[in-house]
Amino acid sequence: MAAAAAAATNAGGGGGGGDPTLHVPSALLRQASFWASSGAADKLTRLVDTWRASSSSNKASHFWSAFVTHAERTTERTPLHLAASAGHADVVRLLVEKGAAWTALDSKGLCAAQLAEENGHDEIVTYLLDAAVRSELVLGAAMRAMRGYDNDDAEGEATTRDAPYLSHKLTFTETSILDEAGDAVMMAWEEPLMNLGAQIACSSSSNSTETTCGSILNIGFGMGLVDTAIQSFHPTLHTIIEAHPDVYKRMLDAGWGNKPNVQIVFGRWQDELPKLGKFDGIYFDTYSEDYEDMRELHAALPHHMNPEGVYSYFNGLAPNNEFFAAVYREVCKLELGSLGFEVFFQPVSVQASPPDETSKSTWAELWSEVPSGRRYWHDGHVFYAPVCTFKGEPQDS
Repeated sequence: MAAAAAAATNAGGGGGGGDPTLHVPSALLRQASFWASSGAADKLTRLVDTWRASSSSNKASHFWSAFVTHAERTTERTPLHLAASAGHADVVRLLVEKGAAWTALDSKGLCAAQLAEENGHDEIVTYLLDAAVRSELVLGAAMRAMRGYDNDDAEGEATTRDAPYLSHKLTFTETSILDEAGDAVMMAWEEPLMNLGAQIACSSSSNSTETTCGSILNIGFGMGLVDTAIQSFHPTLHTIIEAHPDVYKRMLDAGWGNKPNVQIVFGRWQDELPKLGKFDGIYFDTYSEDYEDMRELHAALPHHMNPEGVYSYFNGLAPNNEFFAAVYREVCKLELGSLGFEVFFQPVSVQASPPDETSKSTWAELWSEVPSGRRYWHDGHVFYAPVCTFKGEPQDS
């Protein structure tokens, strides 16, 4: 969603959208914003009709396009922000139908749904969530169609979006992996989440005994946190796919190639997964890939899961906005459900330091160690760990 959200948000800048040759008076846009914040959907519609009758353009869509992207100068709030914040559900529905971007952010980085939630307008939050999910499902289908991608042909559909990262020289510290841009590839604070991810991936009742957990695949070794945790469950086969040469060398130097029942596959999962068989558990956590890459993986999963096998992933989708993250959860649930998975998300509180650590770190201290300053997690956000059990038949949402 990051790319799509950014595109939609950036589209909602000033006081004129739609036809660039068409001028909509700023006073008219301000009047329309007032009606939106006042909940006067009927007056808003009449205003459009009046303007259309007096304008050289007879297309109401021109005005709506300009209006829904109009943002106040100081707050950067769009009419959708104003209507949602005030609890005017009928205006919110009208604006969304006319093309208002649910992804638009105000000067504080909040979208309309977040303002509605802050003010207790649950009906509007639910409506915007449903609208956003529908939008993302349609967008995803359109993007796959443009790329000539189909679920039935998912295996072997290699992409090159992660190629730049794979050529980067990585820096390894005691608490992180950094890429050439100074961004964190992985950090030690993730360890409790990796432990939980391993527990989920190793939880299948299929082919497990009191002492072993069946065959497990992890895609993306990173710092080895999740694979170390997987080892504690004694898998009958532990397969690891790792694409970055620096990480691959480091894991070999650490002796992972000599561990019993461990199979290391060097390469991109898009190339290597089709060569592998089925597993009782799969965990996915790669770097420099987006949700379209995950969609490709998800489409391939039914070919590689045993019945009742369990899939999970590091759920860091849209980490900067909790509503966007909620949209992704619903999209994942629906799309994985259509592939035969039963899906739920386990909420987890995330701490900057493990509970048993005597010297506590703050989030500010942790992120100060990242040269770029860019964060992929924020204090106070809840982590939702995916638990996806393969049933083999499409699941109801």
